[in-house]
Amino acid sequence: MTDRDDERERRRRAVRSAIILGLVALAVYVTFIVMTAMRNP
Repeated sequence: MTDRDDERERRRRAVRSAIILGLVALAVYVTFIVMTAMRNP
């Protein structure tokens, strides 16, 4: 039972860090596009 709970917790943590990394990558991408658009009007 505890092994299954540990597995579930580990998977939840992995999913959460994957979502956070995805949001950070998206923010960098959007910032890059906005900076490029402002530099070359």
